[in-house]
Amino acid sequence: MKNWIMLMSLAVLPASALAADEIDPLLWGCSEIKDNDKRLACFDAYVRQKTQQQSKSVKQPGPLVLNSNGDQAQQTNAVVPKKPVEPQQPEVTAAPNPEVQQQFGLEHKKTEEEKQVSEILSSITKASKQAHNKWVFTLANGQKWRTVEATSTSYKSGQDVVISRGMFNSFSLKKTDSNRTVKVKRVK
Repeated sequence: MKNWIMLMSLAVLPASALAADEIDPLLWGCSEIKDNDKRLACFDAYVRQKTQQQSKSVKQPGPLVLNSNGDQAQQTNAVVPKKPVEPQQPEVTAAPNPEVQQQFGLEHKKTEEEKQVSEILSSITKASKQAHNKWVFTLANGQKWRTVEATSTSYKSGQDVVISRGMFNSFSLKKTDSNRTVKVKRVK
């Protein structure tokens, strides 16, 4: 522990010595004046001299910009408009149809009929294999489903399948003659 403290103090000493070297001798002279008014006048003269030197070499900053709280944000070279900018009204878009408007916000509430239906039984009318061993099914009831994950099981027209509801609004498809399930998502 003692070694660590010693090491840290040695690391801090050179930094403080460098900081002391950077202070202008005129500023040291101002700090040694005992009279408050004369010391303040000396500091003011020093600051005036430094700002005049910097103003010759540095471009003047732009207007001061205030944020919405009234606090100082930053100085920028932005152009201040002559008249205040009027706030724009947000555009309100109409819903596509009244049925969608009626269902807005009720996605999490299900009717008793929807709660009772936890699975459907149908047969495949069309099955097509997609890339990466994924499938797209068209069922006899007109619904179209696609697999979310790859499966090694093959499907063909005429097979009976059961689609059951899982947790968090997920669905799984299973052939009636097999126990293998695959996650599916409704397309149409």
